[in-house]
Amino acid sequence: MTETAKILWGIYLGLTVLEVAMLLLAGLDWFDALTHTFGTLATGGFSPRDASVGAYDSAFVDCVVTVFMLLAAVNFSLYFQAFRGQVRHLSRNLELRVYLVVFAVGVVLVTLSVSGSVYGSIGEGLRYASFQVASILTTTGYATANFDVWPPLAKWVLVTLMLVGGCAGSTAGGVKVIRLVTLFKQALNEMKYLVHPQGIFTLKIG
Repeated sequence: MTETAKILWGIYLGLTVLEVAMLLLAGLDWFDALTHTFGTLATGGFSPRDASVGAYDSAFVDCVVTVFMLLAAVNFSLYFQAFRGQVRHLSRNLELRVYLVVFAVGVVLVTLSVSGSVYGSIGEGLRYASFQVASILTTTGYATANFDVWPPLAKWVLVTLMLVGGCAGSTAGGVKVIRLVTLFKQALNEMKYLVHPQGIFTLKIG
Protein backbone atom coordinates (compact mmCIF):
# COMPACT_ATOMS: atom_id res chain seq x y z
CA MET A 1 0.00 0.00 0.00
CA THR A 2 2.88 2.34 0.76
CA GLU A 3 4.45 1.83 -2.66
CA THR A 4 1.09 2.27 -4.38
CA ALA A 5 0.47 5.51 -2.49
CA LYS A 6 3.91 6.80 -3.44
CA ILE A 7 3.30 6.09 -7.12
CA LEU A 8 -0.12 7.78 -7.07
CA TRP A 9 1.30 10.83 -5.31
CA GLY A 10 4.14 10.85 -7.82
CA ILE A 11 1.67 10.81 -10.72
CA TYR A 12 -0.33 13.65 -9.17
CA LEU A 13 2.85 15.64 -8.54
CA GLY A 14 4.03 15.00 -12.09
CA LEU A 15 0.77 16.29 -13.58
CA THR A 16 0.96 19.32 -11.28
CA VAL A 17 4.51 20.23 -12.30
CA LEU A 18 3.67 19.73 -15.99
CA GLU A 19 0.61 21.97 -15.92
CA VAL A 20 2.37 24.68 -13.91
CA ALA A 21 5.23 24.67 -16.43
CA MET A 22 2.85 24.97 -19.37
CA LEU A 23 0.87 27.79 -17.77
CA LEU A 24 4.11 29.64 -17.00
CA LEU A 25 5.05 29.17 -20.64
CA ALA A 26 1.68 30.68 -21.57
CA GLY A 27 2.56 33.85 -19.66
CA LEU A 28 0.87 33.37 -16.28
CA ASP A 29 2.80 34.33 -13.15
CA TRP A 30 3.69 31.75 -10.50
CA PHE A 31 0.69 32.50 -8.28
CA ASP A 32 -1.88 32.24 -11.05
CA ALA A 33 -0.20 29.17 -12.54
CA LEU A 34 -0.18 27.34 -9.19
CA THR A 35 -3.72 28.25 -8.16
CA HIS A 36 -5.20 27.30 -11.52
CA THR A 37 -3.24 24.06 -11.55
CA PHE A 38 -4.51 23.13 -8.09
CA GLY A 39 -8.03 24.08 -9.13
CA THR A 40 -7.73 22.03 -12.32
CA LEU A 41 -6.29 18.78 -10.99
CA ALA A 42 -8.59 18.81 -7.99
CA THR A 43 -11.46 19.65 -10.37
CA GLY A 44 -12.43 22.31 -7.86
CA GLY A 45 -12.34 25.26 -10.25
CA PHE A 46 -10.89 27.87 -7.86
CA SER A 47 -9.55 30.95 -9.65
CA PRO A 48 -8.10 34.16 -8.20
CA ARG A 49 -9.63 36.04 -11.15
CA ASP A 50 -13.27 37.16 -11.21
CA ALA A 51 -13.55 36.16 -14.87
CA SER A 52 -12.01 32.75 -14.14
CA VAL A 53 -9.75 31.38 -16.89
CA GLY A 54 -11.48 33.72 -19.34
CA ALA A 55 -9.57 36.60 -17.78
CA TYR A 56 -6.45 35.65 -19.74
CA ASP A 57 -8.21 35.58 -23.13
CA SER A 58 -5.65 33.06 -24.37
CA ALA A 59 -6.39 30.08 -26.61
CA PHE A 60 -3.21 28.37 -25.36
CA VAL A 61 -4.23 28.72 -21.71
CA ASP A 62 -7.71 27.43 -22.59
CA CYS A 63 -6.19 24.41 -24.33
CA VAL A 64 -3.84 23.58 -21.45
CA VAL A 65 -6.55 23.81 -18.81
CA THR A 66 -8.98 21.81 -20.99
CA VAL A 67 -6.51 18.94 -21.38
CA PHE A 68 -5.66 18.80 -17.68
CA MET A 69 -9.31 18.98 -16.61
CA LEU A 70 -9.93 15.93 -18.76
CA LEU A 71 -6.87 14.16 -17.35
CA ALA A 72 -7.94 14.93 -13.77
CA ALA A 73 -11.33 13.28 -14.31
CA VAL A 74 -9.80 9.97 -15.44
CA ASN A 75 -9.59 7.07 -12.97
CA PHE A 76 -6.18 7.42 -11.32
CA SER A 77 -5.79 3.65 -11.12
CA LEU A 78 -5.39 3.72 -14.92
CA TYR A 79 -2.39 6.03 -14.55
CA PHE A 80 -1.03 3.63 -11.97
CA GLN A 81 -1.40 0.70 -14.36
CA ALA A 82 0.14 2.68 -17.23
CA PHE A 83 3.05 3.67 -14.98
CA ARG A 84 3.67 -0.03 -14.34
CA GLY A 85 3.73 -0.78 -18.05
CA GLN A 86 0.15 -2.02 -18.41
CA VAL A 87 -0.76 0.53 -21.08
CA ARG A 88 -3.19 -1.84 -22.81
CA HIS A 89 -5.61 -1.36 -19.90
CA LEU A 90 -6.22 2.19 -21.11
CA SER A 91 -7.70 1.12 -24.43
CA ARG A 92 -9.63 -1.75 -22.84
CA ASN A 93 -11.21 0.29 -20.06
CA LEU A 94 -14.90 0.72 -20.88
CA GLU A 95 -15.44 3.69 -18.59
CA LEU A 96 -12.56 5.63 -20.14
CA ARG A 97 -13.82 4.97 -23.65
CA VAL A 98 -17.36 6.06 -22.80
CA TYR A 99 -16.00 9.14 -20.99
CA LEU A 100 -14.03 10.24 -24.05
CA VAL A 101 -16.96 9.55 -26.39
CA VAL A 102 -19.30 11.59 -24.18
CA PHE A 103 -16.80 14.45 -24.21
CA ALA A 104 -16.37 14.28 -28.00
CA VAL A 105 -20.11 14.18 -28.69
CA GLY A 106 -20.69 17.06 -26.29
CA VAL A 107 -18.00 19.16 -27.99
CA VAL A 108 -19.42 18.50 -31.46
CA LEU A 109 -22.99 19.37 -30.46
CA VAL A 110 -22.04 22.54 -28.59
CA THR A 111 -19.62 23.65 -31.33
CA LEU A 112 -22.30 23.28 -34.00
CA SER A 113 -24.76 25.12 -31.77
CA VAL A 114 -22.59 28.17 -31.01
CA SER A 115 -20.68 28.50 -34.30
CA GLY A 116 -22.27 31.15 -36.48
CA SER A 117 -24.80 32.20 -33.86
CA VAL A 118 -22.48 33.25 -31.01
CA TYR A 119 -19.01 32.91 -32.54
CA GLY A 120 -18.01 33.80 -36.08
CA SER A 121 -16.12 30.64 -36.99
CA ILE A 122 -16.01 26.91 -36.28
CA GLY A 123 -12.53 27.28 -34.80
CA GLU A 124 -13.61 29.90 -32.29
CA GLY A 125 -16.71 27.93 -31.44
CA LEU A 126 -14.62 24.79 -30.93
CA ARG A 127 -12.27 26.62 -28.59
CA TYR A 128 -15.00 27.78 -26.22
CA ALA A 129 -17.15 24.68 -26.59
CA SER A 130 -14.36 22.23 -25.77
CA PHE A 131 -13.32 24.20 -22.70
CA GLN A 132 -16.83 24.55 -21.33
CA VAL A 133 -17.77 20.95 -22.07
CA ALA A 134 -14.64 19.73 -20.27
CA SER A 135 -15.29 22.07 -17.34
CA ILE A 136 -18.90 20.96 -16.89
CA LEU A 137 -18.30 17.24 -17.55
CA THR A 138 -15.47 17.08 -15.01
CA THR A 139 -17.43 19.29 -12.56
CA THR A 140 -14.47 21.67 -12.37
CA GLY A 141 -16.48 24.84 -12.92
CA TYR A 142 -14.00 27.06 -14.72
CA ALA A 143 -15.41 29.36 -17.38
CA THR A 144 -14.14 31.27 -20.40
CA ALA A 145 -17.48 32.43 -21.76
CA ASN A 146 -20.95 33.49 -20.65
CA PHE A 147 -22.79 30.35 -21.73
CA ASP A 148 -26.05 31.80 -20.46
CA VAL A 149 -26.33 33.54 -23.84
CA TRP A 150 -25.66 30.34 -25.78
CA PRO A 151 -28.47 28.67 -27.78
CA PRO A 152 -30.85 26.26 -25.99
CA LEU A 153 -29.19 23.15 -27.50
CA ALA A 154 -25.81 24.09 -26.04
CA LYS A 155 -27.37 24.73 -22.63
CA TRP A 156 -29.18 21.40 -22.64
CA VAL A 157 -25.96 19.56 -23.49
CA LEU A 158 -24.13 21.28 -20.64
CA VAL A 159 -26.89 20.47 -18.14
CA THR A 160 -26.85 16.83 -19.23
CA LEU A 161 -23.07 16.63 -18.90
CA MET A 162 -23.33 18.15 -15.43
CA LEU A 163 -25.31 15.10 -14.37
CA VAL A 164 -22.78 12.68 -15.88
CA GLY A 165 -19.57 13.76 -14.16
CA GLY A 166 -16.12 12.21 -14.51
CA CYS A 167 -14.77 8.72 -13.93
CA ALA A 168 -14.76 6.79 -10.67
CA GLY A 169 -11.44 6.97 -8.87
CA SER A 170 -10.83 10.54 -9.98
CA THR A 171 -11.19 13.92 -8.32
CA ALA A 172 -14.30 14.74 -10.39
CA GLY A 173 -17.81 14.81 -9.01
CA GLY A 174 -21.11 13.85 -10.57
CA VAL A 175 -22.87 10.52 -10.83
CA LYS A 176 -19.73 9.08 -12.51
CA VAL A 177 -19.57 7.45 -15.93
CA ILE A 178 -19.23 3.88 -14.68
CA ARG A 179 -22.51 4.09 -12.76
CA LEU A 180 -24.38 5.31 -15.82
CA VAL A 181 -22.80 2.57 -17.94
CA THR A 182 -23.86 -0.02 -15.35
CA LEU A 183 -27.39 1.43 -15.22
CA PHE A 184 -27.65 1.32 -19.03
CA LYS A 185 -26.46 -2.29 -19.20
CA GLN A 186 -28.85 -3.33 -16.44
CA ALA A 187 -31.71 -1.61 -18.27
CA LEU A 188 -30.89 -3.66 -21.37
CA ASN A 189 -30.95 -6.84 -19.27
CA GLU A 190 -34.34 -5.91 -17.83
CA MET A 191 -35.73 -5.52 -21.36
CA LYS A 192 -34.32 -8.94 -22.24
CA TYR A 193 -36.15 -10.40 -19.22
CA LEU A 194 -39.42 -9.09 -20.66
CA VAL A 195 -38.84 -11.22 -23.76
CA HIS A 196 -37.24 -14.18 -21.96
CA PRO A 197 -38.59 -14.25 -18.37
CA GLN A 198 -36.68 -17.45 -17.52
CA GLY A 199 -33.43 -16.27 -19.04
CA ILE A 200 -30.21 -15.61 -17.15
CA PHE A 201 -28.42 -12.47 -18.25
CA THR A 202 -25.11 -11.48 -16.74
CA LEU A 203 -24.14 -7.85 -16.39
CA LYS A 204 -20.54 -7.46 -17.54
CA ILE A 205 -18.32 -4.41 -17.33
CA GLY A 206 -15.20 -4.74 -19.47
